[in-house]
Amino acid sequence: MDKRPSSHKGKPSVWSVVQLVLSLCALVATSVAAILWNPIDADFINRADNAGWDESVLLPHQMELSLVLNASVLATFAVVVTAIIGVLGSPSRTVQAGGLCRRPPKNARRHSRSSSGVPNGSHTRINDHPA
Repeated sequence: MDKRPSSHKGKPSVWSVVQLVLSLCALVATSVAAILWNPIDADFINRADNAGWDESVLLPHQMELSLVLNASVLATFAVVVTAIIGVLGSPSRTVQAGGLCRRPPKNARRHSRSSSGVPNGSHTRINDHPA
């Protein structure tokens, strides 16, 4: 059973919110870099075009730089979408007699008891929620 403290029902975990904030910061940073790069790129291309397409005026691997910058904006956007899905799809909490706790997974093993009344296996289970 998960004994980590949690807030009221339906609130996303702290980790998923931190991931969303960091991914939004990365998206802002890459977007600003792309916005600042595009006029610089256009200026270099115009200078090369005015010089009769003199490629020595261009930056080395200029097209690849533009491609990588635009791809990084798309990649960080995908990370933001994934983080939003993580925040919206965070596990719901259920209220039980002992307080807030996570629902047990559907495939959780059930402990059987031996004839002496002691649980089988190496772990002893304490009844957290008395009936």
